[in-house]
Amino acid sequence: MILYAYELNGNRVFIENAEPGQLYYCEECGTKLIPKNRGFIKEHHYAHYPDKEYSYLQEECTRRNDMRNANQMSEWHKYWQGRYPKDQIEKVFKKDGKVFRADVFLPKRKTVIEFQHSFLPKEQFSARNQFYTSLGFNVVWVYDFDELNGYYMYIYPDKFDDFIIRFRKENQKVYAMDKEKYYSLFGEWKPKDTPKVSLLFTRTYGEYKFYQRVCAVTGSFQNDYPITLFVDDLREVNFLMRIGL
Repeated sequence: MILYAYELNGNRVFIENAEPGQLYYCEECGTKLIPKNRGFIKEHHYAHYPDKEYSYLQEECTRRNDMRNANQMSEWHKYWQGRYPKDQIEKVFKKDGKVFRADVFLPKRKTVIEFQHSFLPKEQFSARNQFYTSLGFNVVWVYDFDELNGYYMYIYPDKFDDFIIRFRKENQKVYAMDKEKYYSLFGEWKPKDTPKVSLLFTRTYGEYKFYQRVCAVTGSFQNDYPITLFVDDLREVNFLMRIGL
């Protein structure tokens, strides 16, 4: 679903501000768009104006956007993205024939914020990180920890082994994720190898008032031990600062 378009003068226009009869152009493929913002049943959006000459571009653009929205546009995702100014969300970046649309871009920090509510294949996770860091950007992923239920297991304090005791800091919660599930989400990603990429996890208590973050992913990647996640409680004000709110 396309929510933003450009006018000929370069102005970026949100779908709710689009007017009938005006010319609008797609940020990704550059072809004409039609605003669909007068109905009451379907969510308002832009649609490509049929163009036989550039149909292949429009089909690929539509495929990317349909895939993106099917995977991400949950109420949780809309809640967080909706807290940012309109000019910071759904930002399109292009390089070497590749096109990515960031959930949020903070220009002063040169930071991309990606909100992830549902499963994201490791190939897509890695591809986005490589693309954005190649542009010199930092990347902050915010995962809905509640939706990852089944991917991790809480380790009770009385079950800490020597390895966990060695690395755990005071007041940290500890979770375990088996290697297969970890790799299905994050591939070969390790914090120490990718300092420009970080993960934050949210937990739902009331109206999103409690937050946690993964501050380290440690453990052996060479044997059959599970990946160990050491998780710090993060105060709301600190969490919001980390994501530019």
